[in-house]
Amino acid sequence: MNCIIIDDNRAFLDSVVPFLVSEGARVLGTASSGSAALELARSVRADVALVDVYLGDEDGIALTAALRAALPAMEVVLISTHDRDDLLELLSSSDAAGFLRKDSLTLAAITRLIS
Repeated sequence: MNCIIIDDNRAFLDSVVPFLVSEGARVLGTASSGSAALELARSVRADVALVDVYLGDEDGIALTAALRAALPAMEVVLISTHDRDDLLELLSSSDAAGFLRKDSLTLAAITRLIS
């Protein structure tokens, strides 16, 4: 699986990239803003984008819509440290393939959501 990760937390990126690679994913790049994410997504062939719901001052839900519009074949999985129940209203307005808590982010979990 080819993926990109969009998150503004550098420590999270530094830990999740090697973890997903160790599980067999190909992480084609990371971005920490919406504009950088769109540029990255257009420049690589990712199967899935992992997008933080709260992307600093930006909105991960709006970024999801922009990514899906620009690259309809690429799936988007929203990620957060918050529980799904805390985000139900936001998640219901998203066209993401699904949601995973960051502490449950595994290649198998991603695959289940996009299959």
